[in-house]
Amino acid sequence: MRRTLSGNKRIQLTSIISLGKGKPILTTTAEADEETENPIPLKVPENEAEFRRFPLIILGRSVNKVLSSEAIAAMSVAVSEGGSTVVFARGKPGNDPLFDELSPAIWEESAAGPVRLTRSKSGQQDRSVRSFRFRAGWSLRAP
Repeated sequence: MRRTLSGNKRIQLTSIISLGKGKPILTTTAEADEETENPIPLKVPENEAEFRRFPLIILGRSVNKVLSSEAIAAMSVAVSEGGSTVVFARGKPGNDPLFDELSPAIWEESAAGPVRLTRSKSGQQDRSVRSFRFRAGWSLRAP
C-alpha cells in the first residue's frame, strides 16, 4: 500500500514502519508544511496537533508497539473531533480500547462459516458506513 501511495505525486505520504522490536523506520514524501512552509519534522506523532496534520491515517497491525497509550488517545481525539480520518487496513490495529471506539465495525479474533458484520457506535454515526454492500453479497445495515 505504501509503495502504491508514494507513487502518486499528489499525495504527501509519511509512513512509520515497525519491523520487529527495533526502532520504527520513518519516511516521508512531504517537502514542507503548507501553512508555514517549514519542513515537517520526521518523528512519530505524539499529540493531537501532530496527528491533525494528517487528513488520513492508515493503520496496520500492532500499532500499540509503535504508539504510546497517550499518543493513541491523541490520535483518537484528532479523528473524532479534528476531522482526520482513520482506516484500519489490516484488521484491528492493536489491543488499546480506543481502537474499539474508533472502529466502524466490531472486530473478532477469528471468523468461520457465515460472516455477520455488526457496526460499532462509531460506525452507526458515520454516514459512509450506514449502508455498505460487499462484493460477496453481504451487507452492513443499521440494526
